[in-house]
Amino acid sequence: MPARTLYAAQLATITPNAGGACNLPVQSASCELTLPVDDIMILGRLGSAGRFQKEVATCKADLKVYLGTDNTDPNTLSGAFLSVLTGEALAGNVSTVTVTPNGFIMSGILTHIGLELSLGIFGMGDFSFAGVGEPVFAAVPTTIGGAGTQPGAAVAIVPLTTGVKIYDITKTTFNNTCPKSVKFSLDIPNEIISCLGSPISGSQVVVAAGNVQVAKPPFHYTLVCEGTAAEASSKLVFGETNACITIVANDGVLQQRGFNQAAGDVGSSYNFSVEGSDCTIS
Repeated sequence: MPARTLYAAQLATITPNAGGACNLPVQSASCELTLPVDDIMILGRLGSAGRFQKEVATCKADLKVYLGTDNTDPNTLSGAFLSVLTGEALAGNVSTVTVTPNGFIMSGILTHIGLELSLGIFGMGDFSFAGVGEPVFAAVPTTIGGAGTQPGAAVAIVPLTTGVKIYDITKTTFNNTCPKSVKFSLDIPNEIISCLGSPISGSQVVVAAGNVQVAKPPFHYTLVCEGTAAEASSKLVFGETNACITIVANDGVLQQRGFNQAAGDVGSSYNFSVEGSDCTIS
């Protein structure tokens, strides 16, 4: 019989290498392990002579969280917290992602940030971590039941539904336009530095001794703004009174613009995409 277990109070926590854990209001969390195994093919044997691991094991964690409206809440995703994670990725210092109970524990560096706010939805943020070695997975449930002892739940937040300030391409003038949606994404390329003779399988602690994952510039970011009276932007401020996340595109260049209108529409829709490699998150 398939197992069905209810986890009523799972908690996702991110702990940077420098400390200062953050319990985020997570909508979804996932973790994947990849073992690069290959066949050994030899003359005189029709099938494989064996399957063996040839490279270091890698893992990836993805989190999707709600954006809050108050940067004074330590359990709200903030620009300062994201800035710490990106800085540690450049230094090769891993953060620890923990989902409890009956979840996983994985260490890795930040590889992707995504922020989105549109009409009709809550503000959402998603980010990915990449690491080496095998993370710790909780045992697979075999019976129907509850989760047992629960941890303390994350502090409730007020989700961000509006209140994005948009500045024009000069970064100095507040652009009081009428956007329908704004999106920001930052991709952080990374590479594994390995020592020949180091362990390639086993726990993350064992593998990390001879395999280090670090971010490698240049990064790549995209700012997208769409709406009835939207314009190209090089600065976004998520939040109202207490801005939680501020994005400044230091070298943003208009990469794409579009116009769309159809019969029955009240007005036309404009969209702009600004891209670059140097941005500031605060």
